Amino acid sequence: MTAAPHAAYLAALDRAAGRSAALLVDSGVASAGLPRLRELLAERYTRAGLATRPEQILVTSGAQSALTLLTDQLHTDRGAPVLIESPTYPGALSVLRHRRARLLPVQILWSGLRVGWIRATAEVVRALRRNPLQAQLSPLPLEQLIAAELLGEGLDEILVDRRTRLRAQRDHLASLLADSGWTYTVPEGGLSLWIRLDDPTTAAELERRAAAQGLVVTPGPLFASDRTTLSRHLRLPFTATQETLTRAVDILRRLEPR
Repeated sequence: MTAAPHAAYLAALDRAAGRSAALLVDSGVASAGLPRLRELLAERYTRAGLATRPEQILVTSGAQSALTLLTDQLHTDRGAPVLIESPTYPGALSVLRHRRARLLPVQILWSGLRVGWIRATAEVVRALRRNPLQAQLSPLPLEQLIAAELLGEGLDEILVDRRTRLRAQRDHLASLLADSGWTYTVPEGGLSLWIRLDDPTTAAELERRAAAQGLVVTPGPLFASDRTTLSRHLRLPFTATQETLTRAVDILRRLEPR
C-alpha cells in the first residue's frame, strides 16, 4: 500500500455513489464543475487568505487539462517565451511544446503540481467555459462527487495522516541512500527525492539497467525543458511503502559501478 489515503477514498466513493442519483437528471452539458465542489474549493482558498467565490473556480480533469485549457485560451503567440521551473512536470512541458512556446527554465520552486481546477477571476472562468476544449477537459460528475466528499469534513485528518506517512517514507529513503556516494537534498515537502549520480553513469543508462532488473525509475532529462540537462539526476518518488523503497534502492545500489 502506498501513502495514498485508500480507506478515506473508498469511504468517499461509497458516500458519493449514494448521492449520484441526482446526476441522472443532469442536462449532460459540461459545466464549470459541481456547485458543491466549487463551493468547497472557494472556501478553502478563502480560509487560506485568498478570498474566492465559487464562480472563480473551473474544475478540470487534472493539472494537464487545466494547463491545456489556459494555454489554448491565453497563450496565443506560439513563439512567446514561457518561464518554467526546472525540473518541472513533464505534462506541462508536453503542453507547452505543443504550443511551440519558447521555454525559459529557472531553478526547482515547487514540489509537484497536482491540481484539478483553475482559480481565476470570474471573467476568465466565463471565457474559458466558452472554449470548445472545456467540455472535453471536464472530469466525470462521479469523480467530482468523490472529490467533494474528500474536501468536506475530515480532510484535515486525511492530510495529517498522509503527511506523516510521506515524511516517514522520505526519511527511510534518505537513510537508504546515506552512504551511497550519490548526492541529494532531503526535500521539505513533495513526493520525490532527487539524486545526483557522481559516477560516469548517466541517469538514462541507469534507467535502462534498472528496467532489466524489473525496476522503473525516471531520469532527469524527462523533466528538463531542453531534454538534455539533468542527465546525471534521477527522480525517486517516496510514495511507495518502506519495504518497496528498500527493494528499489537495493537494486540501484547493485547497479553502481564497482
